[in-house]
Amino acid sequence: MPRRRPTTAMPRQQRQREQPPMRDTSPVPWESQWGLKDTSQLPTMDDMFSVLVPPDRAAQAANITRIHEAVYDRPPILPAAYKKLDELIILKQELYYDYRQQPDYETICRDTVQVIEDYPYERLQRGLEQKDCPMMLELGIRSLVQCEVPEMDMTANFELLESLTALDLPVMDSRGKQREQMHGSTFEHRKRALAACAWLSLLHHFEGKPERVWSLHTLKDPCAWLSNAAHQATMLCWQEPIPPIALRIASCLMQIGRWYRVDIRTVEGTERFGALWRTYDDFLIWQAEREQQRVAKVLFAPNRYQCAADGCGIQAINSRALRRCGGDCSDESKAHYCNLHCQKKHWFIHRSSCKRGLSTPPIEDDDGNPDWVDVDEHDTKYTDHIPLPDHRLLWSERNGSEIFVDFPHPGRSFKGDIIRIRSSTFSPEFLRAYRVLWYPMCVRNINAVWLERDSRKPDRRRLCMNCGLAHE
Repeated sequence: MPRRRPTTAMPRQQRQREQPPMRDTSPVPWESQWGLKDTSQLPTMDDMFSVLVPPDRAAQAANITRIHEAVYDRPPILPAAYKKLDELIILKQELYYDYRQQPDYETICRDTVQVIEDYPYERLQRGLEQKDCPMMLELGIRSLVQCEVPEMDMTANFELLESLTALDLPVMDSRGKQREQMHGSTFEHRKRALAACAWLSLLHHFEGKPERVWSLHTLKDPCAWLSNAAHQATMLCWQEPIPPIALRIASCLMQIGRWYRVDIRTVEGTERFGALWRTYDDFLIWQAEREQQRVAKVLFAPNRYQCAADGCGIQAINSRALRRCGGDCSDESKAHYCNLHCQKKHWFIHRSSCKRGLSTPPIEDDDGNPDWVDVDEHDTKYTDHIPLPDHRLLWSERNGSEIFVDFPHPGRSFKGDIIRIRSSTFSPEFLRAYRVLWYPMCVRNINAVWLERDSRKPDRRRLCMNCGLAHE
C-alpha cells in the first residue's frame, strides 16, 4: 500500500482563517510608490521638471526629417466580436508598452480578448469595491472606449485613474480627496494609469473651444488640459518604459510652436517639461537611426525593396515581402512586384532584361527629335484616379510581410516631413488607393482652412502669442 505523506496541517480546532493585516492608510511618498528604492539619492519633483536637454543633442534632433508613421496590422477576422475591441487594442498600444518594443497586433488582441473573458464587468465591479488595483485599471481603461462596460462619467473615470497613480494630480486635488492604499499595486499599473490620465487630458483639450486648441495660452495656464497633459507626459518620461502617448503630446506641443513659428521650448511655462523634450529628441534620433539602417539595406539591393512598376510607390520592410520575377533575368536586374497587376503593367519594360537575346530596351528616352517615330506605345504609369478596391482586395494574401507607402506631409507647417502608412495585413491596392485618394483631400482641406483664416484677417496683422488672434 502507498504510504501517506506526513502533513503539517493545523488541528481542526486551530484551523482558522488568518485575518489579513490592517491596511496602513498613512500617506506614502511618491518615490516608494513608483518603485524607486534608493530614496537617499532620489531627485525631487522640481528636479524632475527641470531636466536640461544637451544643446548638441537638441540641435541634432532639430535637423532630422520627421516621419509620421501610422501602423495598421488589424487581421481580417478578429478572434471575438466584442464591441469597440479595435479601439481598446489601439488604446493599449498607446498606453501600455514602450514605443521601441511594441508587440504585434495579434498578440495584444489575443491578450485583450483573454482578459475580457476572464474579467467581465461584474467581476471588475467587485474589484473596485475591494480596491484591487489591476481590476480597477482594467475597468478604467475599458471605460475610456466603453468596451464591454457601461458608460462611466468622465470625471469619475479621471478620479479612478488618478487614484491608481499614487500621485497628486489635478482632478483629485480640486475635490480635496485623499489617496487610498490599493491592493496589488505595482510600478507597471501606476505608470499605465498615469498614461491613461495623460490621454484623457489630451482628449479633453481637443474637445474644447477651437480657438484654444492651438493657443499658446493653454501652455501658460497650469490648469489647462494641455498643460496637465504635458505635465503628466513629463512624469512618464522620467523612467522607462515610455509609452507612445507621451511622444504624441510632445508632438502636439511642437506643432503649436510651428504654427506660431516659435521654438516651443523657449515659451514661458514650457521650461518645466525638460524630461519630455529630452525624450522627444531621443525619439527623433532613434527614428532617424532606424531609417538610416533601412536605407543602407535598400541601397545594397534596391530592386528587392520597392515595386518595379512606375508610380506604384509600394515599398517593403524586408526583402521577402515582395514577389520576384520568375524569369531568367539576373539578380541585379530581377524585378520585384507587390502583386500580379503591377507585374503585368511593368512587363512591357522588364521583358528586355527578362527574355534572352534582347540586349537593348524597347523604350528609348524621348529627346524631342521630330524625326523619331513611335512604333510601340504602352502606358506603364498609374493615374491619379484609382478607385477603392473591392472589399475582398482590402486584405493582403500574405500576412506578415510588411509593406508601406510614403508621401509628403500636406501641412504648411510640416514642410519636409513624411507621412508613412505601414501594414502587414492590408493589401497593396488598399495602400495605393489610400495615398492617391486621401492625400489630395487633405491638401484641399488644409488650403480651405488657410483661406478661411486669411479671409478673417484681411489686414494681415500679427497674431497674439497668447490667444492666437489679432488685436488692435
